[in-house]
Parts: sequence; structure tokens; C-alpha cells
Amino acid sequence: GAAPIQRAVMAGDALTGVEVMRRTEGLDEGPVLGSETLRIGPLDTAGTVHDWARRLWDFDRPYCHGGGELGTGTQIGTSLGVALAHKGTGRLVVDLQPDGDLMFDAGSLWMAAKYESPMLIVMYNNRAYYNDWEHQIRVAQHRGTPVERAFIAQDITGPNPDFATLAKSMGWYAEGPIENPKDIAAAVKRAIEQVKQGKPALVDTITQLEG
Repeated sequence: GAAPIQRAVMAGDALTGVEVMRRTEGLDEGPVLGSETLRIGPLDTAGTVHDWARRLWDFDRPYCHGGGELGTGTQIGTSLGVALAHKGTGRLVVDLQPDGDLMFDAGSLWMAAKYESPMLIVMYNNRAYYNDWEHQIRVAQHRGTPVERAFIAQDITGPNPDFATLAKSMGWYAEGPIENPKDIAAAVKRAIEQVKQGKPALVDTITQLEG
């Protein structure tokens, strides 16, 4: 599923599985490269279980792991650091960037253009801080407060941020927002060509339509 670690801890499961798998187009459809069953202890949290993946993979080179996340707003900064470190190596650095996370540090896009760090951002844009939105729903259900208020300060609509225009204003190649899945592949290919020429590129893809 989309959040297996959190779900296992929330459900009070005694056992969980740790897997390293190759990403494909479908969710959880890629080949499994390694797996192990582990026991969840009474003091374990989603954070400690998250780190168990390191048991299955040898992080013996700097580019094998970009570092741990530090909360909302840090993904773009980590990605910029990875892109700068790989500049000139010919490796394609791709950041699958949530919209809510980028809202916290949108000005960091300027840094990639300033220091000519080629990278590709593909937006995972659901026009919401949905991780927290889901949490607000659960809290409302637990407390008996109106669930219909859970969206307050969680939706990123009205107006909808135009991340492509924002990126262009800071020197990026950018396309979007793209709502038709059939248009994504061609846009990503055009963006990759820009990255190969040494320019950062962003493709804003909408993952959840309104209404």
C-alpha cells in the first residue's frame, strides 16, 4: 500500500515485512530484490521501523542514499543537494516532489538555477497537505468533532498554485499543470532532454482532480 509502515504501527501489528523492490508503473508491482520479516516491539514507531530498510541494502557509496527526511519542507532541499553532488556525472536526478512540501520552500527552486544543477522534478500534486488532512480526519472522528472541517488549512486550492509558472520565473524549464495521464510521458521526455543540456526541469502532474 501507499503507507505500509504507518499502517502496521497504527494497527498494532506484531510483525511487519521489510522489502527492497524495483519501482515500476504500478503500485507494489515491481520485482522484490530483498525481503525480511521483523517483529515490531512496544517502543517501535514509524520512524524506527522506517530505518529497518537499511538492513537489506549496503549503503557503501555516497550516492546510494540521500539521507533521511527531516519533516515537511525538506525534500526539495535534499534533492537539490543530490543534484549538485551529481552534477557532471551524467546521472539523471529525479525528485518526485509533493506539492505541499514544495509550498514550504518554493524559493529553493532558484538555487538550482543559480548553481546550474541539472535535475528533474515531477510533481506529485494532489493540491492538498493530504498527509495531515488524513490525520485531521482521524482526530475529528476520535474527538467527535465535525469531520467536514478537516479540510481547513489543508487544501491547496482556490487559488491553485501554478508550480510550472513559478519554476519558469526562476529559470527552470517547466510544463503543467498536467491533468491528463496520457500527456505525462511526452512531457517528461521533453523535460529530460532539457536536463541533459544542463538545465533544471519541472513537470507538474495533478494526481487528484477536484470534484
